[in-house]
Amino acid sequence: MGLFSEGNRKVLKQWWKGLLLLVISVVIGSGIWFYPVLYQSNPGSKGRAVTILILRGTSAQKIAALLKEKKIIRSPEKFLWAAKLHGARRDLKAGLYRLPLGESNSKLVQILRKGKITEIKVSLPEGIRSQKMASIFHQKIGV
Repeated sequence: MGLFSEGNRKVLKQWWKGLLLLVISVVIGSGIWFYPVLYQSNPGSKGRAVTILILRGTSAQKIAALLKEKKIIRSPEKFLWAAKLHGARRDLKAGLYRLPLGESNSKLVQILRKGKITEIKVSLPEGIRSQKMASIFHQKIGV
């Protein structure tokens, strides 16, 4: 008879089929969960953008809260998952950004990771007071 008798082979074959079905289910389930986290469009009309300022030392959690507050993302949790899946939670760069609305979390993480900041040219007359300077910056930057 031995270890691989006809009865044992059938049990082993059923066990492997069950294991294969479990692995396939986990892979499909993961794909169903990860797709919206990474690639589902966030709210807003394509073609529009929002200006945000991210200060040096701002954590990924605070950045996610800011993006939610400005209605750039739907869910801070999904944004943080996308940042984690990209390995970028600690690599999001500070700066002034003009972020497009309607983009996926994955695209937003890539923008913030690469530091694609917005440059704004401002001319200040000589001898201007700091309050007037702040007012000009506020008008130009919109923050």
